Amino acid sequence: MEDIFDYWIELLGGEDQLQFVTLYTLQTLRRYCEGEKRSELEGETFQGLFFRSVNHGQDATLSEDFLFAGMPPDLYQPVYSRFVKMTTAKRALRSIQSLNTGTKNSLEQFYHVMEHVSYLYDPAARDGYKGGKSIHKRPRVEVSLQQKFSERGYYAIAFYCMANWRQMKTVSTFRPHEALGTTRDKEAMYLDQFKHQSWFQLLWCLIKQWKMPLTEFPKIELKLDSITSFAVCHLLV
Repeated sequence: MEDIFDYWIELLGGEDQLQFVTLYTLQTLRRYCEGEKRSELEGETFQGLFFRSVNHGQDATLSEDFLFAGMPPDLYQPVYSRFVKMTTAKRALRSIQSLNTGTKNSLEQFYHVMEHVSYLYDPAARDGYKGGKSIHKRPRVEVSLQQKFSERGYYAIAFYCMANWRQMKTVSTFRPHEALGTTRDKEAMYLDQFKHQSWFQLLWCLIKQWKMPLTEFPKIELKLDSITSFAVCHLLV
């Protein structure tokens, strides 16, 4: 929400002008912030649209079909200049809908990271798990982590993942149910991610602080030996 208000306050030059932002204004400016229309910002068509209320006189600014209906005419030029500058710099014009979409996508990725921990340490959580396809199916991961690590442990894992989930997600080649129990190549690639610092620090904490035995990891022939050896060596240093 702060992104939305910061954008409009910067564009309009102050909070007092927020009253002139209408639904028509938001929908119109968003069209010119995205895609091919961005190149038309300084063209006659957009300028005519932007300054239409000024060209039609003050009475016309009361119509909802004008950008920033009711805004004083002398404010249009500075607002236009700032809009062109901000859009050229690819400053996003956010709406509540776009924030909701972005938050949902981020939350999905965050839970994709969280499920690795549950899958690795809880055999019961692995049984029949095929990955939650939407956020409302995620409680299975949360319940598993709380049962395995207690509520205190669950929050510790959640806070760590909140701070590091982007990096952890980047090095994750597969989600657990897509790799473990499939092919040796996939299993090897999947387990290699835990050598990355962002993952190793979390697993090291779980092994040391919560005394989680390494035997809780999925037993995948010799592929796991490199992981356990890697972890043990660092624990003994």
